[in-house]
Amino acid sequence: MLFNAGGGLAIRRYRHFLRYLASEGFPVLAYDYRGVGSNRPTRLRGFDAGLEDWAEFDHAGAIDDIRTRYPNARLTTISHSIGGLVSCSVPNGADQGRIVLIAPHTGYWRDYQTAWKVPMTLMWHGLMPLVSRIVGYFPGSRVGLGDDFPLRFALQWSSRTAAEFQVDTRDARVWTLLGNAEVLMSPVLVVSFSDDAFASRAGVSRLLSLIPRAPVERCELDARRLARRIGHFGFFSRRNQALWSMIPHLLERMPARDSPYDAHAGFD
Repeated sequence: MLFNAGGGLAIRRYRHFLRYLASEGFPVLAYDYRGVGSNRPTRLRGFDAGLEDWAEFDHAGAIDDIRTRYPNARLTTISHSIGGLVSCSVPNGADQGRIVLIAPHTGYWRDYQTAWKVPMTLMWHGLMPLVSRIVGYFPGSRVGLGDDFPLRFALQWSSRTAAEFQVDTRDARVWTLLGNAEVLMSPVLVVSFSDDAFASRAGVSRLLSLIPRAPVERCELDARRLARRIGHFGFFSRRNQALWSMIPHLLERMPARDSPYDAHAGFD
């Protein structure tokens, strides 16, 4: 298994969930995006990194590494939040036998849950770019909003104010990544939560619209019926570890591509 964190989040935040997967017998490779967590340079101001680098270099390199270590194994990628954009747009995406997206979204402000839309829009699309431009990066650790991450990614996220991706025609790398997503054919499992302010049903659907050729199965957990607080990050908390077993269980019934040349199959 290969694990992608949410945008701008250090991999250490997922350590308990990752240890659980390893205890179930899955070799797991997890890493920090450049500019985040253990891959954060001493001086983050002026460090240039964004979504394209995370997909084109970091995630693609991780796929190559794990395929080298386990050449005959079936690779499953699990991604959280905006990490789903990374796993779906990676240039060697066909090497991913299966993809699991947990609480995926694209950061578009109108997709935030209604009750949280105004404060989240002010925070992530108003305050974040302002602070990031002043400081030279987003100081998430100082303001209690996750981890520090590079300026370019902060501006990419905050610019998600239109339903469609607004990409500069001169930015060939982003167009290439969106093209990679459009031809992705690996089976995709989506796990989302009814009380998630970021990855609402509309937000999940918007990300899935980027991968029209991939067979998709969606599973939404009703937090109220489960009598749990899950939200956008709570699935990975030890207070919700009783839910973790659903991932291996769902994978057992999920089809996979063994190679880029296999015809893809839909879900039963």
